[in-house]
Amino acid sequence: MEKKIELLQTIEDHFINKRLDYWLRKKYPDSPFNLICKLIRKGVIRVNGSRATQSIVLSKNDKIKVPKVLIDNKKQDLEQTFSKRFRDKVLKWIIFCNKDFIAINKPSKLSVQGGSKIKISLDSLYQIFKLDYQEKPKLVHRIDKDTSGLLLISRTLEYAQYLTKLFKNRKIQKTYIAITSGLVKIDKAIINISIKHKDKILNAKTYYRVLTKSKNHSLLIIRPDTGRKHQIRKHLMYLNNPLVGDKKYNNKKTSNDLNSDFLNLHSYSLSFQDKNGGDITLTAKPPYEMLQNLKKLDFNFKTMKSDYFLNSKKWLTINEDF
Repeated sequence: MEKKIELLQTIEDHFINKRLDYWLRKKYPDSPFNLICKLIRKGVIRVNGSRATQSIVLSKNDKIKVPKVLIDNKKQDLEQTFSKRFRDKVLKWIIFCNKDFIAINKPSKLSVQGGSKIKISLDSLYQIFKLDYQEKPKLVHRIDKDTSGLLLISRTLEYAQYLTKLFKNRKIQKTYIAITSGLVKIDKAIINISIKHKDKILNAKTYYRVLTKSKNHSLLIIRPDTGRKHQIRKHLMYLNNPLVGDKKYNNKKTSNDLNSDFLNLHSYSLSFQDKNGGDITLTAKPPYEMLQNLKKLDFNFKTMKSDYFLNSKKWLTINEDF
């Protein structure tokens, strides 16, 4: 069994009164920030022997325990082995790019964050997304491994902080499309059911609208108001209409008329205001397999672009509509 190695670091004077996450970013610039946050949340990184938060302010003589994997950061070696063909494939995921951020259409079955059993994740590909910038790109939010669709990657620390604040304050409107097992009984509604996560009960709210139904399935457009882990998947399970292809929450037998080898949940649209007050709405085309399922449901994907539910201004009155 491989020996677990940890290093004990002492705070330098110029980092006194700085946040823990700031110290870690400066100390280990080659490590993905999402990985740093994950290690803090899991209690792997400790301050004076105790669990800590990202925002804890460091004091003189604080001792920080850091796992050696963070320091070695073998991801950088992995990046050097990426072939030109693979890099070109990853770059095709980009659907929008400006000086502040990149938007990508993430494929299904790609983890956003790395782990001990994950060979390639989105945060291990940041070198590819640097493009012509010296500053390392930063992931500002997540979607499930099996969910496809839109993800934002900030190109600067300043814009990462801006986008993170928007997500935290629910100022970014997220729209998903989903294919469920069975017929959803109510065509439009708000699912307001709390979700248990570890030892906590968290409030969770999801808006949805049925776009079309077939004999055995429903196509929904969904707007989560909160962002809990597996929120959409759990809420649809509570409706007794779990997602097609959901191996975790769907115990129903899926009919052979649709492809259930993947999770039929796609992050379709993100709408928000940029720092200059301009409206930004981005959309990502569903993967080929999901488009084939939509075709079998006799749904014309192009009509979604004119659907009022995707209009960010209409969303402001969604409570009245529902």
